[in-house]
Amino acid sequence: MIDFGSICIAYVSWRSGGKNRPVLIREINNDCAVCYSITTRYNIYSPTVQTNYFMINDLECTGLRRQSYIDTTRYYYIPIGSISEENIIGYLSDTDKIKLLEFILAKQNKE
Repeated sequence: MIDFGSICIAYVSWRSGGKNRPVLIREINNDCAVCYSITTRYNIYSPTVQTNYFMINDLECTGLRRQSYIDTTRYYYIPIGSISEENIIGYLSDTDKIKLLEFILAKQNKE
């Protein structure tokens, strides 16, 4: 089942293009999945930008091979019809789900 914590491969688009990448499903709204992108390229960003990235601690259940980070600076809307069960590569652990929610709340309280 696709829901909060599912990690899947989806096409993420932006102004000048897009690409298939791992995303974390944040929520399902009507006909769209609200997703955060996941990256391994944390170290290329400034310390200020890095404060917006949540480190995934329990990689084993995610289907990701390298240390990865959830970019919480923005989320993407992906049509739910373009995501299927076979696109799911793993799931965020319950511990990481809780830590991610705490991370996001702490970030919002600073703003």
